[in-house]
Amino acid sequence: RVENSFALIGSDPGSVGEVIIDGVGSSWICNDLLIVAESGEGSLTLRNGGQLTVHDDLGMGIGPQGVFGGTGTVNVATLINRGVVDAGDGIGTLSVVGDYIQGDGGSLLIDIGSASSYDRLVVSGTLSLAGGPLLIYFNDEFVPAAGQSFDIMDWGSQEGAFDAVFAPPLPDT
Repeated sequence: RVENSFALIGSDPGSVGEVIIDGVGSSWICNDLLIVAESGEGSLTLRNGGQLTVHDDLGMGIGPQGVFGGTGTVNVATLINRGVVDAGDGIGTLSVVGDYIQGDGGSLLIDIGSASSYDRLVVSGTLSLAGGPLLIYFNDEFVPAAGQSFDIMDWGSQEGAFDAVFAPPLPDT
């Protein structure tokens, strides 16, 4: 367990930062604002049930060259995505206990591996889509059947829409 106040990952131009929270019982508690890739490059990954808690009304920001993702839980008032949120670590569920805002420049990445194995983003509060695309990738040459659907997102309430949805081409049916 790590606990600190204000945190920046990849904060300066030209800088690169990476944090991985790996394993059940592994946690990072940030008692102030957390920013990933404010001016540099940065990534924050939850693996195998790792947890992140941000105790700040401003919450957590993912900058234009930032990536946040994995499989685990982030407890935050608001997660603001202007970079990339990659739900799952391979295939898995990323849970946001709080609100999620995807702004201009932000992207949500979802991997689909089979009919029963795919990424999920679960938001307990408001899922607010104010721009940016949904990027869907099929793993291991998986091709969904015609009419097949996937429950890739759940939320408490939802507003807005993705600017676009990008996915590999599907065969003619």
